[in-house]
Amino acid sequence: MIHLQESPHPLSKNKVPYRRRQLLKTAFRVIIIASIFVICFFVGQKIQWSGQFDPRDAAFVQYFCNQQELDQKGKEEQQKAQQVNVEHQRASYLKPEFVPDETIPNHIWDDLPVRGAYYMVVRNEKLNEAKAVINSMESHMKNGTRYPWVLLNNQHFTLDFRKYIKRVTNAPVFFGKIDLNAWEYPYWIDVPRAESIMLDQGFDGVHNTAKLSYHQLLRYQSGFFFHHPLLRNVDYTWRVEPGADYSCNMNQDLFLFMKENNKKIGFVITMKESPQSIPTLWTRVNEFKRIYPDYVLDENSTIHSWIYNEREDDYNYCHFWSNFQLADLSFFRSEAYQKYFEYLDRTGNFFYER
Repeated sequence: MIHLQESPHPLSKNKVPYRRRQLLKTAFRVIIIASIFVICFFVGQKIQWSGQFDPRDAAFVQYFCNQQELDQKGKEEQQKAQQVNVEHQRASYLKPEFVPDETIPNHIWDDLPVRGAYYMVVRNEKLNEAKAVINSMESHMKNGTRYPWVLLNNQHFTLDFRKYIKRVTNAPVFFGKIDLNAWEYPYWIDVPRAESIMLDQGFDGVHNTAKLSYHQLLRYQSGFFFHHPLLRNVDYTWRVEPGADYSCNMNQDLFLFMKENNKKIGFVITMKESPQSIPTLWTRVNEFKRIYPDYVLDENSTIHSWIYNEREDDYNYCHFWSNFQLADLSFFRSEAYQKYFEYLDRTGNFFYER
């Protein structure tokens, strides 16, 4: 019989030292790795790696130290992009099939004497009215509408609208989307008050004041249309209204006439405005004159005498009907005009009045 003797080095005696050695090795590795990360994070960007190592090793070490920072930047940029995108951008199926035009290529004016454009603010449901006025202009102009058309809408134009508009003119047509921040209520408007005033003016018979869209349109036409990207390279505009009809033959290039004769604004008619529609306008105009005298020309060199009732020392309510309007956009883009419009806009009276 063989008697097995106990091992002189029993496992029970070696078990604890072995585990301790493994623990020490693991701790040492963790300390080394943590030290490398700490060095890279705090001083890694400042070290001139190429002077300390072989170029290939230096590139690897530098990549290793930069990787954490790049990953962090990537996450921040991704989060920022997600915050910037609004609801319809993040819900991809809401994006329109046809993206609005953003610019008019410069070659459009290669054979034209002036950088002019016809522009119209129109909605999809006004397709027939838009076609009618374009047809009217085409038939009364000697060479048709040669200048480009810019059609703007606070909604996206439909495929049918684009298709049928392009059938009634050979001139280039561009379809733009109005910035809703320039169309909707600005943040300083008391909306319940505005809607109540609109309703009251509607009962008083003031033309179109009960329609929010009418107030939005007048405000946009007064101070924002010339900022649209499609009009960025345009010098002169011809405002066209859906449903209008031109009854006279036009054998002259009116854009060229405006330029050659240094005209700023062309309009078709004046009439008397309803006093109840603009109760504070003249007061605000005089306030602007007192606050910003440097922007105001001498009265004798303006139309002041045309719109001022000297006997009553008040505005005579002469109203320029600008539905048909030729304009040199440098006038609207001037610092004086933009300051004037901003002052009036801040009063909120594009919504509280007409």
